[in-house]
Parts: sequence; C-alpha cells; structure tokens
Amino acid sequence: MSLFPSYFNIQNMSVTSNVPTVSSESQGLITHVRRRLAQRWDIDLDCIVTTIDKATGENNTKKAMAWKVGLEGGTIPNEFVLPVFGQSNAADTTTLNVITTGATSIDLNNVTDVQEGDYFTFAGHTKVYMVMAISVNTVTFFPNLVSDVALGEAVTFNPEFTVICANAASFRSASARQPQSFTFNFVEAL
Repeated sequence: MSLFPSYFNIQNMSVTSNVPTVSSESQGLITHVRRRLAQRWDIDLDCIVTTIDKATGENNTKKAMAWKVGLEGGTIPNEFVLPVFGQSNAADTTTLNVITTGATSIDLNNVTDVQEGDYFTFAGHTKVYMVMAISVNTVTFFPNLVSDVALGEAVTFNPEFTVICANAASFRSASARQPQSFTFNFVEAL
C-alpha cells in the first residue's frame, strides 16, 4: 500500500461519517443494508505544496502535479494510507472480552487518556471506529462492529486511514514562487 506523498502539507482536514440510508418497502433490502454495516468516513484535505524542497532542491510543485495527473489517469493506485492525524494521547491497549459483529461497546484493558472523539482500530480488521463514550473500562464506539473481536485483541489509537481518492482538485497560485493548493476528497476503504 502506498503512502500519501509527504510533499502535500495538510493545512485543514474534515472527517465526517457517511451512513447510507434506505427508503424501501422491501424488508429484505433493508435487512441486507443494515447487515452490511456500510458506514464509511469521508475525509476532506486542504493541502499546500511548497515550491522547492529545501532539503533536496527538487521542485515539489511539479512532483505534486505529476502525482495528481497519475492518480486521475490510473497510473498511480487509487488506494493508499493517509498519515496518522489523530490527536489522542491514549495508549494502545487490548480487549478484555469477546464481542461479535454489530456490537457498539467493549471493555478495554487500559482507558487512561481515552476521550470521546478518539479514533481506533482492532488488530483483526482495518475499519476505523470513533469513541462515543467511556464508563470505567467500557468504551462505546461508532459505527457498529463490522467483524468479531477476540479476547486480548490489540487496539490501536491514532490509526492510519486506508482511503480511496474520490476527487482531487488543484488551484494554481498567483506566482510561481508561491505554494500551490490542492483539495482532496477521500472515502475510507473497507
């Protein structure tokens, strides 16, 4: 899996939950959509690229434009890992119980510094979850669990997001000496 290029300096980020809704008379379709647990995180990034890399002397603007064109043209894989952007001070921990698909809470070995809004993953799958509430050692999270979790399974806070680029736009600056701006829209890869 490739990494999001480091010459894109993230200036602003927005993460929103995207939960599909179903309007249907078919109970089978409604059940199927609910069973699939199709929630994804949508991530919007505003980035700038400084013109010249001070360490190497390379032209970052040209590299950034070539990467964007390659992404749009299909010569660069569309699935990659964003840098860790979490703000949590929580230490990675392990689970104290077994939970099954569809659950929304779990007991953790250590919840010191865990706060509402922290992102985390379980070792058994890549889906990213958000902490909604904490009570003693029990963490309530969103969305519903997409896969069973074992006793003692590792829990990682500030996880990497594996994403697919939905849209990439660039905006040239008024001067070649000024940083170039890019806006990216990503969806979580499941």
